[in-house]
Amino acid sequence: MGATVHLVAIAEEALEVGAFPANNFFEAISLLGLVLAIVFLICHWLYRFESLAVLIMPLVFLMTLTGSTAGNNASLQIGAMRDVWLTTHVVFIMLGYAGLLISAAVSVFYLWKARQLKQKRLPAQDDAVPPLMTLDQIVAKSLGWGFLALTVGLVLGIIWASNESGTKWIFEQRILIAVITWFIYLLLVFLRMASGWRGARAAMLTVAALFLCGITWVTHSGVAAVLRQ
Repeated sequence: MGATVHLVAIAEEALEVGAFPANNFFEAISLLGLVLAIVFLICHWLYRFESLAVLIMPLVFLMTLTGSTAGNNASLQIGAMRDVWLTTHVVFIMLGYAGLLISAAVSVFYLWKARQLKQKRLPAQDDAVPPLMTLDQIVAKSLGWGFLALTVGLVLGIIWASNESGTKWIFEQRILIAVITWFIYLLLVFLRMASGWRGARAAMLTVAALFLCGITWVTHSGVAAVLRQ
């Protein structure tokens, strides 16, 4: 669906400018993203190579997003629209982090309960902690929705940065840290859904991902500077 919409957008741009849309960096990187997506879909159709998506999908995402930031969005110059855009970006980012926090917290309970069962300590009938299967489902759903929210927040943030500073956002530390966090999230979701990681390994990886994302968030939000004061 994404590749189809992307193809339609490039075709409309070609009709509008009256030329093949590869005249500058932004048009070329967008076109490359489309070609890469199509080649991956063909490869997946022929060989069922799902694991290749963990490398190709982030590249296509970043190429397409970079290509879409060629021009400034004039509507963001309106004060009210700027406030709404920034607020929406922050809300989605916070939802993404909340999803990871919930996943990590539930993973701690999963590890604790799995250890009890390994030691042959049968849970009481009125045990307040759900079964392992239920805990694993909560982790999976929290990760899925959290990753979706973080992706939307990242897209809104990059569009905002592009509108404010043009292509300078590519070298901004805050954007790079957000992209690193997104990649960590992507790896976690991929290992669970595509590679079939379940149980204790997935739970420990979720807690480790939360720790790494916490480091990037501290760097991003300036908490370290406050603590030094």
